[in-house]
Formats: sequence, C-alpha cells, structure tokens
Amino acid sequence: MKRLKEFGISLLALLALAGIASAQKWQALKTPPTFPVGAIGLLTDGTVLLHEEQDSTPQKWYKLTPDADGDYIKGKITPIASTAAGYGPFYFGSVVLPDGRFIIEGGEYNLGSAVWTNMGAIYDPVKNKWTPVNPPPGMTQIGDAQAIILSDGTYMQASCCVGVDQAYFNPKTLGWTNITNTGKSDRFDEEGWNLLPNGDVLTTDAIQAPNSEVYNPKTKKWTSAGSTIVRLEDPGTQEIGPAVLMPNGTVFATGANSSGAGHTAIYNTKTKKWAKGPDFQGSDNCSDAPAALEINGNVLIMASPGFGQTPSTFYEWNGSKLAKIAGPPNASQDSSFYGHFLELPSGQLLFSDFSTHLEVSPRKEPSIKPGHQKSLPHRPWSLAVKAMWSRAHSSAAFPEELRTAMISRMPPTVRWCVSPTLQASTFSTPRQPTRAPTRSRLAACQNRPISWHRKPQRRAPAFWL
Repeated sequence: MKRLKEFGISLLALLALAGIASAQKWQALKTPPTFPVGAIGLLTDGTVLLHEEQDSTPQKWYKLTPDADGDYIKGKITPIASTAAGYGPFYFGSVVLPDGRFIIEGGEYNLGSAVWTNMGAIYDPVKNKWTPVNPPPGMTQIGDAQAIILSDGTYMQASCCVGVDQAYFNPKTLGWTNITNTGKSDRFDEEGWNLLPNGDVLTTDAIQAPNSEVYNPKTKKWTSAGSTIVRLEDPGTQEIGPAVLMPNGTVFATGANSSGAGHTAIYNTKTKKWAKGPDFQGSDNCSDAPAALEINGNVLIMASPGFGQTPSTFYEWNGSKLAKIAGPPNASQDSSFYGHFLELPSGQLLFSDFSTHLEVSPRKEPSIKPGHQKSLPHRPWSLAVKAMWSRAHSSAAFPEELRTAMISRMPPTVRWCVSPTLQASTFSTPRQPTRAPTRSRLAACQNRPISWHRKPQRRAPAFWL
C-alpha cells in the first residue's frame, strides 16, 4: 500500500476530531521543512513527528513543535534521532503507545527497495532514541500492514502478505504474543482497521470482497460483519479506501476503483448492518487514500482518478451528502496515495504529501449533537477532550451529556484538564490518580490554567490516536 497505515489510519482517523473550513484556505507553515515529508504522528506532548520520505535518507526523523500559543503554523521544525542505518521504511504501520513512545513496524519499502520488511523500531521522546524491535515470531513480512491500539491500550499488529498473522506487543519487554486460530477469512493485505464503540475492530476485506469482518478482543476471533453491498476494493490492484467512525455511530467506508468511480458503504454500529453510500464523482476513488474526522463531525476524504493518477480532489461527507470542497494548494499535483492527515490538538488537520509543503487546515466550529455520546468508542474522552479544547475557538457550550458520558467511562489512570483562557489545546495528566474526576473536580479542572508540556512526556496520554 502506498501510504502510512496509521493506528489507526483506520484507527487514527477513527477517534480524532479535527477540521477544515471549505470557505477558508489551508495555510503553509511559516518555516516549511527542507525535506520531503511523508508519515506524520502526534506525540503526547503535542509535538508532531515528521518522517523524511521519497529520498535517499529515509532514516531521518524530525519534530514539529508549536509556538507558545499552540500554533503549529508558527511552529519550529528540529531534527531528532534517526533510525538505524539499515532501517529506513516507506509505507509502514505505526502507533503512539499509552506510555508516550512511538513505534513503527514493517515497511513496504526499506531504503528504497520493495522488500516488505519485518523490521521495526521504537522511539523514546525522553531519551531521543530509537531502539530496534524484533518482529513477532514467524512473521517474515510486515510490510505496509495495519496497526491499532485496542480499547484496553494493547497494540495489535498484522502481517501484510502471508497468512493471517497478527500479534500483541508487550511495551515492557519489546516482545510479542502471536494471536492464532482467529478465524480470519482472508489475509490482511491492503485492509484497514477501525475501532468500534464496543471495543471490537472492523475491517472490509480486500481479497474476499464484498465481505467485512469484526474482531472481538475478548474471544480473539474474527467473524463476518456481512456484505458491504458494493465492492470497496479495486479488483485489479486490491487497493481499498479508508473508513472513518463518525459521532452518529456509523462507519463511512470508501472504495478504490482503477476503472471508474469509487463506491462507498455505511456500517451502522447499532444495527450491525451495511447500507450503500454515494459514489464519488467522475473517476475519483480512494485507492490508498487518507481520510479523517473533522471537528464538526463530518469526514474529510482525499480522492483521485484511477490508480496513482492526478489531480486529487477533496470531499466532505456530512452523513447524507458527499460534496467537493477546497483542498491544499498541492492538490492538483497529488494522487490520493501521496496524502497523510493528522488531527492536531488545535482542532485542525496537518497534511503532508511527500513534498516540502506542510499545510494546516482552517478551523471549523465543533458540532456534537445530543445522543452522539452513545456511539463513542470505548475510550470516548478522545472525542470529549478535543471537543472541549475547541471551546477556545467557539462560543458553543460543551454538551453536558457528552461530558457526563466521558466522565462515567474514563479509566482511573487518566484524567485531563483544559484551560479556556488559552488560544490552543493544552492538557495535563497526573501520574497516579486514584479515581476518575467527579463533575465538581472536572469543573475546577476547566478553570485552572494549564500550559504546554515543554519536555517530552512518557506518561499516559490525555488522548490516544
């Protein structure tokens, strides 16, 4: 696959809320990078990791730090430690672990060669150090396979190309536990993963399309989730589009099609039924494309014609209509697989496309409707925190029912604070809280000024991507 499968890509696009405004323009960083940027990842201290890609030095990584007001457009890019000389992947799995470390696994390419490597490395932002990670036993290829953080904080990694191998990672020992006899109907190649509100994981099959499957972490078994009705994979390339969980409890899944318009399908997590969605316009489709959930509850999608063709077009799905909207300046030169989205704490999206142009989306007002809290994932404070953060940019009050739902489901090891006086997202995570905050404690927390963490953090994050 020709793009990073973030923890989401499936998952990463799954929980986060960030937005753009079609009537406004994307903005480039005031001090742009001097290297082509591919994969991007948000650490728990609010800094963004940038991977140098599509050149001869893919071992190099950098960090984007927002300014004192949390403005990424005015942020500063600095180099960090590089991975080992023998490991410089393109198109790989990655997640931010609950302890704040960042792990990358596999790579369709390593040092520019298509090898579907099983190498891996973990980055400690406190020590500014990469440590090699051995692959799961017997997993000879990881390549561009998907990765995800489950609702209990466990990192699950798949193998791209052979069999149905998947494994759980132990962050203390850097070892793996293979998960076998899962009942997966086809190999994981080109598929994506979405974390559902009940903690299960949804995938749409790229080999046995139009079948879909769900993984139950309790039973460690995959079972059919039914037909997607329309084919979401491209039969020729077996590429497939991204899928995004929305606040209304539906998963919007997009399709690839090298010979026509991409199809879409909508999965209802309450009824567990699929419905046909609208097609993209013309020959636009989502072969290896990125998508992300906006802070207004809509889905932003990057599409392009055929496979690997230009130009790209940006679409927005609001639950009933799929419409074209303005994209970044480079959109006319990009194919969909160039793109990467990252939801920022500021309520905006960061966009990279293998160029020296990093673009930040315009702001959009949050919109969380009554009843949406019932469809939130098992860790709903991700949505709640980002919605609360948006209060600095919106006069809308934070919905009481969403706040109540967030508090009731928050684990005792994590809590957060937000300062309404700042013009940017901020958070604080106490080391060992003994219980979830009450409403009164939460109210006090909201009124206490908090500043950005200036040093790398290795504590439980206030939100997980």
